[in-house]
Amino acid sequence: MRAEYFFEIGIYRCSPDKYYKELKEGKDKFLEPLKKIKSISPDSYQNAGTFYDLNHWPMWNYNEVIGWLKLYRLGSQIRGELWFINSRRIRRGARKKFSNLGKIFEISFIESQSESEIREEVSSAIQRAAEKPPIKGRYLDRQCFDLVYTQLCWKNILGLKE
Repeated sequence: MRAEYFFEIGIYRCSPDKYYKELKEGKDKFLEPLKKIKSISPDSYQNAGTFYDLNHWPMWNYNEVIGWLKLYRLGSQIRGELWFINSRRIRRGARKKFSNLGKIFEISFIESQSESEIREEVSSAIQRAAEKPPIKGRYLDRQCFDLVYTQLCWKNILGLKE
């Protein structure tokens, strides 16, 4: 039996709100010495801000990812596999090498379970995984998963009869 991957959930160093707050603080600090020229040369001040945006701080999505929770099917089970950066310290914008830390959850299902039971068990397992190290205290980006998981035919994914 081979694993069939069907969804990846990104794990981030911090939430988008925290990241953009850090961005604003960093940019303000960078531009502080230039505030004197803002009234004299607003274009120069704006160019310095643009330079900072382009060269000092990448966009949050994809650049701040520190791990992946990969969902896959193995027989009548849904499993979550954790990939996480291989680093002692997690820093903003760090170069990343990911390591497979293995299975973080495994749920077995039977044909008598309803779609809603399966769906809720999977969602709960993801939430429990988010409360364990090394994910705990990080931002698990469930946005895409939460948008589609109610629409998925889980029994079909698992190969169970309706």
